[in-house]
Amino acid sequence: MLAALNTEAPITIRVNTLRCTVHECAVRLKKEGLLPVPGTLSPFALRLPARGQLETLGSYREGWFEVQDEGSQILSMLLRPDPGSRIIAACAGAGGKTMHLGALMQNKGALVAIDPEGMKLKNLQERALRAGVKVAEVIAARHDDPVLDRLHGKGDGVLVDAPCSGLGTVRRNPWLKFLRETPSGRTRTALQLDILRRAALLVRRRLPADEGPCVSVRPAPQALEPPALGWAEPTAADTARFPPGPAHGSYIVIPSCGSMMRTIMRTGARGV
Repeated sequence: MLAALNTEAPITIRVNTLRCTVHECAVRLKKEGLLPVPGTLSPFALRLPARGQLETLGSYREGWFEVQDEGSQILSMLLRPDPGSRIIAACAGAGGKTMHLGALMQNKGALVAIDPEGMKLKNLQERALRAGVKVAEVIAARHDDPVLDRLHGKGDGVLVDAPCSGLGTVRRNPWLKFLRETPSGRTRTALQLDILRRAALLVRRRLPADEGPCVSVRPAPQALEPPALGWAEPTAADTARFPPGPAHGSYIVIPSCGSMMRTIMRTGARGV
C-alpha cells in the first residue's frame, strides 16, 4: 500500500449515463484528443492516459462524465438503487457518489443529500445541474442534528461515506502528508460508528414475508477491536423510536485501510 501511495494515481472518469452511453463518451473523448480505455472494475469507467485540462472539454462542461475512481463507482453500484426509490446520501460531500446514485436511479424517485459543510453542498448542486441529476432535497446538517429525525425510516437505501483517513486524496496530492493533521484512528472510528448507528435509523423498515429480521455485518479487519462493532445493538433511545420488531434492513460495513469506512444500507426487500 505504501508503494502504491508513492505512485501517481490513475485518471479515471465515470460516464454519466443520463447524458450518453459509455461508447458515445469514448468516441467523443477521442475526437477531443484523448485516448480512453475501459476501466477494469466498473462498467461506467474509462481510464485516461493523462489528466490534462479536463474541465475545458466540451464533454465535461456538458456533463458527459465526472472524474471518479472505480472504487467509488462500485460503492454506489453495491447499493443498487432502484428507479422510483428514496435514496439518502449521508456524508454526501461534494456529491460524486450522489451524482452516480442519481444516474443509477435514472432520475426517478427521490434523492436526498446530507452533509454538514454548506460549501460542499453548493458544489454538489452545481455538479447536479451540469450532470442533469435531480436532487430532491439538500440538507446541511451534522449526523446528530435533530432536523434529520423526520427522515427516520424513510429511506429505501442509505449510503454512508464517513470521514476517513483520506489516503486517496493524499495519493493525488502528496504534499498533504506534510500539511494536514488527522485525528487518531480510534477517534475517527468512534465518529464513524456514531454516524453509522444514526444513519441506520434512516432506513425504511420493510421485509418480505418470507424473510426474518436481518442485519449482516462483514467482519472488520483485526486492526479494529471487536467491541467497536457494538453499534449493531440498538441503544435505549433507538428502541424508544423503533420498538422491537422487523429489523431496519440489511446493511454491510466495508472497512479498509484500518480507519476508512464505507457503508451501504438497504431495506430488507433486497439486502446487499
